[in-house]
Amino acid sequence: MSFINRRTFLHQSLGTAAAFIAAPRMLHADSGAPATAIPQPCAPTAWRKHGIFVEATKDWEGGQIQNFTCPPEPLANDRWRLWYSTCGTQYRIAYAEGTPGSPMKKVPAQCTPGDAGDGPFAIGTA
Repeated sequence: MSFINRRTFLHQSLGTAAAFIAAPRMLHADSGAPATAIPQPCAPTAWRKHGIFVEATKDWEGGQIQNFTCPPEPLANDRWRLWYSTCGTQYRIAYAEGTPGSPMKKVPAQCTPGDAGDGPFAIGTA
């Protein structure tokens, strides 16, 4: 498995962003351009606000959380998984699962040196 470094990631990301900026019409199927493989979840008029989806309620979250890089994942039975990070005194990654408007089950990453530990969201360095 090859790992990507920060410089390569930024270079590839900026190249992709530049392509979308250069041809923004490619993002819209109704522009007369061919539709792309980017999925469109629904018409903008079908979106409904649900209020705050996940709040910082755990001590390990440090009072602040953020999510702006990952879309929520639909699960069975109207449940969703939302990936987020804490941005208080300590940076951590976690996910929350549940239905909008109900208490969410939160699972922080269990980071260990060497092999990943035994848990639902374990990350190792090996």
